[in-house]
Amino acid sequence: MAKDLKFSEYPFRVPNEKKIIAKCEELVNEIVSSKDAETCAKAMKKMNKFSEKINTMGSLIYVKYSLETDNKKIQKSTRKNG
Repeated sequence: MAKDLKFSEYPFRVPNEKKIIAKCEELVNEIVSSKDAETCAKAMKKMNKFSEKINTMGSLIYVKYSLETDNKKIQKSTRKNG
């Protein structure tokens, strides 16, 4: 069972736009090149899991920025990605 984390314990990582784009392209290619429905479904699950991870990072940035508007690291990530 996963440990329940307090909000303050969630790691803050500034997403790397180039890595995200590369991963998305890789996953889309995997979906497009699927030879059957089962392979496509597995690739779609990978894409959904990755999308959830990116959305979580964005939500953490948003909330942390709302709480700490003077945090330079968070300011940099919000300007760069949004």
